[in-house]
Amino acid sequence: MVRQRLPEVVKENQSIALEKEFLNNVEKTKLSDLSFDDLVSRYISITAQSYLMQGLILLEIRERLISDIQFGQWIKEAGQELFLGSQSLITKKMNYARFFKDRDQSGISLTACYEISAPINADIADKVLPSSTQ
Repeated sequence: MVRQRLPEVVKENQSIALEKEFLNNVEKTKLSDLSFDDLVSRYISITAQSYLMQGLILLEIRERLISDIQFGQWIKEAGQELFLGSQSLITKKMNYARFFKDRDQSGISLTACYEISAPINADIADKVLPSSTQ
């Protein structure tokens, strides 16, 4: 019984750790005090963190649904309300979250992260950016 619950606990702890990391990285600085470059940098960082968390949430939702068909139906119904974006963007976010959940993406553009995390690049990506859990 405990063995069956362990993966859920591990996943929950990873999710909580990501949320805490995000909150700890949010500085209490007025935007007007930041330089233009700092503003752009912060925007990019927040976008990447947001897409990573969105991807993790989508992966969790997909895991809870019975099939890809049911997941597709959920996307169709919830997509407009939740601003999920296109199916392509949803897939990119999920691949991104799956690949980068335990890797550092510092200094890598979001576009490059999407390319690296694409399943077609799995063999190369694992060699270039090994998981921190390996």
